[in-house]
Amino acid sequence: MLQHISKRREKWTAPTGLILAPTRELAIQVKDHLKAMSRFVRARVVAIVGGMSLPKQERLLNSQPDIIVATPGRLWDMVSTNDVYLNQLRSIRFLAIDEADRMLEPGHFKELKFIFKAVNEVTLQPREGKRQTFVFSATLLKDMQLNARKPSQKALKRNQGKAKPGSMQDLIERVSFQDKKPAYVDVTQSDATARTLVEARIDCLANEKDAYLYYFLVRYPGRTLVFVNSIDSIRRMLPMLRLLNVNVFGLHAQMEQRQRLKNVDRFRDTENAVLVASDVAARGLDIPRVDHVIHYQIPRSGDLYVHRSGRTARACQEGLAIMM
Repeated sequence: MLQHISKRREKWTAPTGLILAPTRELAIQVKDHLKAMSRFVRARVVAIVGGMSLPKQERLLNSQPDIIVATPGRLWDMVSTNDVYLNQLRSIRFLAIDEADRMLEPGHFKELKFIFKAVNEVTLQPREGKRQTFVFSATLLKDMQLNARKPSQKALKRNQGKAKPGSMQDLIERVSFQDKKPAYVDVTQSDATARTLVEARIDCLANEKDAYLYYFLVRYPGRTLVFVNSIDSIRRMLPMLRLLNVNVFGLHAQMEQRQRLKNVDRFRDTENAVLVASDVAARGLDIPRVDHVIHYQIPRSGDLYVHRSGRTARACQEGLAIMM
């Protein structure tokens, strides 16, 4: 996208690219990376995410952005009520979907369907070239079924003749690729997790988990990310760990956006800190030097395990993932 913008000579008429991400933190991170990369290119990059002031985000969309990084819900809220934004959306040259397997899961991000429809309603003129679509994920396997549960007979009957939900064919149909045989670039390793990651398991009873967790945090200090499956678990664990003088922060979907970003920054800037998080923090977040990832509760799928564990052992650093 930045390469295309750097060669552009014509005046601004509409955004060049749209990047869709599943979480607000990831969208803001992508925006920050693009801003750093476009330091010597006249490219305006904006993030449109929920939890932020609506008038402020309207001003961002009115500021002639070249690349919009957005979460689907907030973007569709703004675009669906404004024809100017809708027409701009139809003129984009590049569409990128990050963490695509999560974004295209049935029952999630229903606004994506409307965004894809709006983007693909108008075919670009031949002089503009074809629209390019990019789909990214660390667990985008050929059949995208790392954790496939066996479908029921009823579901099989209902889906006869349709692409298997979550399959690559289903993804191609839902995203409406202009090229019916898009290029598939696979750089994943056979063992799915990083080579520098050490994986371990602690067998314990449910009522022993807190004692094991506290022992580990005291015995092995460092930047530690603790994953749980529910917000209630985070609300229970935060005061308990604070009483034990652990430097702990929380991160989940029901927190105010300002507080979410503040907690991620504090965790990033503190040497010996603990972040207790739901799966909002499982994908894409790049926090340097996370020493340990603890799966306090087992993730619901193999994909999630790969993504959670991927918060450590990044950029050839060593890391430890422990499953309780």
